[in-house]
Amino acid sequence: MKLIVRFSLVAALLGGGLAVQAQSTGTDNLVGQLSVVAHRLVADPVRHRIYASLMADNSVAVIDTQTLKITDTIPVGMAPAGMSISADGLTLYVALSGATQVGVINLTTLTTSSPLTVAVKPWQIEAGLADRLYITPVDEDDALLQIDATTGATEATLDAQPHKEALLQISPDRTKLYSGSTQVSPATLKRYDVSTATAILEENTDDESLDVGQSGKDLKLSHDGASLSYATLFGNNNDNYASATALFDSMDFTQSDGSCIIGPNPSFLTFSPDDSILFEHRAGPGQVYLFDTATSTKSGVLKVLEDSVSDLITDGSGRYLFVADGTAVEIYDLLANVTTTFYGTTGKLQSFQVPIYIKPTSINATDLLAGLTLDSATKVISGTPTEDGTFPVVVTASDGTHTVTATLTLVLYPNEHAVNISTRSSVNVGDGVLIAGFIITGADAQNVVVRGIGPSLQVGGQPVPGRLADPTLTLYDSLGNVIDTNNDWQTDSQSSLVTSVGLAPTDPKEAALYRILDPGAYTVIVSGVNNTTGISLAEVYNVSDDSSRLANISTRADVETGDDVMIGGVIVGGIDDANMVFRALGPSLASGSISDVLDDPQLDLYDSNGNNIASDNNWRDTQEAEIEATGLAPTNDLESAISISLAPGAYTAIVSGAGGTTGIGLVEAYNLP
Repeated sequence: MKLIVRFSLVAALLGGGLAVQAQSTGTDNLVGQLSVVAHRLVADPVRHRIYASLMADNSVAVIDTQTLKITDTIPVGMAPAGMSISADGLTLYVALSGATQVGVINLTTLTTSSPLTVAVKPWQIEAGLADRLYITPVDEDDALLQIDATTGATEATLDAQPHKEALLQISPDRTKLYSGSTQVSPATLKRYDVSTATAILEENTDDESLDVGQSGKDLKLSHDGASLSYATLFGNNNDNYASATALFDSMDFTQSDGSCIIGPNPSFLTFSPDDSILFEHRAGPGQVYLFDTATSTKSGVLKVLEDSVSDLITDGSGRYLFVADGTAVEIYDLLANVTTTFYGTTGKLQSFQVPIYIKPTSINATDLLAGLTLDSATKVISGTPTEDGTFPVVVTASDGTHTVTATLTLVLYPNEHAVNISTRSSVNVGDGVLIAGFIITGADAQNVVVRGIGPSLQVGGQPVPGRLADPTLTLYDSLGNVIDTNNDWQTDSQSSLVTSVGLAPTDPKEAALYRILDPGAYTVIVSGVNNTTGISLAEVYNVSDDSSRLANISTRADVETGDDVMIGGVIVGGIDDANMVFRALGPSLASGSISDVLDDPQLDLYDSNGNNIASDNNWRDTQEAEIEATGLAPTNDLESAISISLAPGAYTAIVSGAGGTTGIGLVEAYNLP
């Protein structure tokens, strides 16, 4: 017996704000969010703490890694940035980037001493031996300095122009100092001997003509001091890999311990406490990649809530990963048992990264389908499945100390997919705007075109009366964040791509966006410029040829009469029939505080020749058992639903009011496995 997975997205404009029911984001390991905006994070494993510099609040937060709570917030001075713990572990030095000062915090009492006055506005800081501190500058023309930790006086200039906001790391024995440039091309990586009061430059990638990439983002040294990882734009090209971050031999930059291929936009880094795993954030998809440092192979991908990451670090035990983003510090339990769903296509090569984040000594999968295998090193399930449906798989891994279980649901579709979903309806104001939600399922990002059509709407070659003269569209993610907006399609920076796939609107006042979207739930709102009203068409096109798919469209709008009924369209591609469920809702929308709902929706389904192939007024009338078996039964008996298998082609679902009634309704099309 096949189990049917229900996809749903309900979008509503309530009180001027967007409320979206989100699809699972894959953040099953998220166990906490601390409501502070941190710039940098420093671990203090002796005291079971992490310190977070809060630039906007002029303070440092103290996070207890056992309770996962903030226990103290210490005012320290203007715009704290980089931090470093002294060699004796008693003092936290804080670079105050808004002043020419270094903050000083006693870690025993969590109190501040008078700040040190220094010669530059400091950005990054490292504490060395014998009361020596090293600071990089905020400003372009200032120097990398060695200063006295008791007076703030400058003792030496290590680099007269290191470039602004340069990165620093210091070896565990405090004898080697590493600096990496930011915001410049080519990037530069340097190592200094700081074992004595006279620092000596030992290695410089500029002198070696070593290409380490462009515009450094982050620099981290392993806890044992052996490996140095330098995240730069486009990657460390000396390894001949595009968008890869090298594990440099810390004592010889020309030697690499491996190259971690992460793709575009490498970001912030950290090593696990035992240095067996390198964590690296990838900007764009909002993911943290895990790399096995012994082999440089990817061994996991952790989805994070936000993409604006500024730092990440593990606690001393290695169990928790702390991620500083633009809104909070997220905490992920790397030892948590997880439950998640993967989507794929029967008869095509598939790849699923199992969300287990330990480095296992043993790993196994139960109930794995024929055609699929589990790679124990990379924790990837791959192969070509031969049967479609929904299947449970359990993966269990152990590192000898911990055991972690991932309970997976593999949803495998036949070789078909919706290549276009659309809805035409009246666009009014307030609750009456056209709100189209859609879900992308699968493992990969998908190239998508969304359009808001109005002036060019025609039926039978004749313009549609009352069409929306100037539509504008806004695209939201599952959290209600605006991804992008467009009014006139030719003004968008990606308009040439819309044209290249043959989807350029015929009227310059129509709206369109070409975007690459990760699997998840999205919402498109079409409204009229300056609160104008009229009939409009919201469209979503899948222009990728991969295993991702448009699984659902759920559109809410005013349902009127004549040309102003709500019309949903679906194009099924591929070679197999698609299992579809269409629904028309009205009365149940009232529970969401929407007024003037459609009291009794009527649903009619047509093929591309205009033939009516199915109709329903009240869902219990003809397919009650079949609809209930899908898990998609409406909650009100007056609502409509149709379950049907559709051959590849174009189809139209029309929602009207029984007896000519009007009101706000919701039309949904579900692509089931």
